[in-house]
Amino acid sequence: MSVLGINLLHEIVENKGVVNPAEILNELRSGIIAAFDKEGKSSEYKDGMDISLVRIDRKANSYVISAANNSIYHISGKDLEERNADRQPVGYSHDLKLFTQSEFSYQKGDLLVLFTDGFADQFGGPKNKKFRYKSFKELLLENQNISLEAQLSESFESWRGELEQVDDVCVLGIHL
Repeated sequence: MSVLGINLLHEIVENKGVVNPAEILNELRSGIIAAFDKEGKSSEYKDGMDISLVRIDRKANSYVISAANNSIYHISGKDLEERNADRQPVGYSHDLKLFTQSEFSYQKGDLLVLFTDGFADQFGGPKNKKFRYKSFKELLLENQNISLEAQLSESFESWRGELEQVDDVCVLGIHL
């Protein structure tokens, strides 16, 4: 799925020149469904891709997002605002809706955090429970003086302990 997604994104953005995040996600979904329709299996194939896209306009101090199942966090000072995703994957689902996009402004020094569900879904801690999104948000706000990589890596390993990592973890911080 990842290789197909990367190839389709390259085609959509580089070759077709599509720049609007929602339009990119809608075309990506069409491409994924078409790839599985060649085998006549798109309606059987329930897997999809969760993804967040952001287009930043540094001249206007604004950004546009579109996201499939993965929200984006905007941190400004000690405030964290969640930019909600559309609750659908990029792929086949029974209730296909067009992806939406939203525009937001930012201040110089703000931070956007894009992420997969791997961090929040990791089991660990004293009771072998999931880390959860609430704890993830608190962690992001707690130690803003430390680099994002150092902060998250140390916390993740400490939480996981001896337990096996359950999923891929990807966190991208964009300083605006």
